[in-house]
Amino acid sequence: MREAGPIYGAETVGHRGTHWGALLFTLLVAATLAGAVVTRPWAPELSPDVTAPVARASAAPSASATAAPTAPPASAIAGELVLQTAPPVIVLGATTTIELRYRNTGTAEWRRATASEIRLGVVGRTLDEEMRVEWLHPERPAAQSEAVVAPGQVVNFIFQVKGTQRGTFRLELRPVVDGVTWLEGKAVMIEITVQ
Repeated sequence: MREAGPIYGAETVGHRGTHWGALLFTLLVAATLAGAVVTRPWAPELSPDVTAPVARASAAPSASATAAPTAPPASAIAGELVLQTAPPVIVLGATTTIELRYRNTGTAEWRRATASEIRLGVVGRTLDEEMRVEWLHPERPAAQSEAVVAPGQVVNFIFQVKGTQRGTFRLELRPVVDGVTWLEGKAVMIEITVQ
C-alpha cells in the first residue's frame, strides 16, 4: 500500500496507487454544475510510474445541467519554455520557490480546474515527501495559477521545495494535461542543492 496523497485528504488504497481521485473529480464536477464555487483543482488519477497520463471515465451530467468542458485533443496542446529560475541552493531546513513559465503555442485554451488544465508533471523519480511543500500530488508540483491561458499567453508554475537533507537532488519536469498528453519537447531539469 502506498502513502496517502496530500490532496483533499484523498486516501490511497488498493494496489499500484489506486486512489479516490476519480470520485473527487466527479463530486467537484457535480458541485460546479450545481452552481457551487470550487476553489481547488481536481485530483488527477496518475499511473504508478507517471510516465504517461491516465485517461479516466467522465461522469455524465444530469439532464438539467450544462455539460462540463471537455479535454482538448492532444494535437491542440503545445507550449514552449520561456523562463526557468536559477538552480536553487538552499540551507538545510530552508524552503525555496521554483518558477517555470511556458507560452501556450497550441490552439487550445488551458482552463484552470477543468479537463484542459495544464499542470507541471514530474518525469521519472519525484522528491521525498518531506521535500515537497504543498504539492498537488507527489508527481504534480503545480498547476496553472491563471484562470485561462489562451494561445500566445504565458502560464506560470510556482512551487516550493524544502531542504530536509544535504545533497544534490535532480527533478525533471514537463507540463501535462492529465488524461490527454504531455507537452512535446525535453523535460526541464532542476538541480536542487541543499547545504
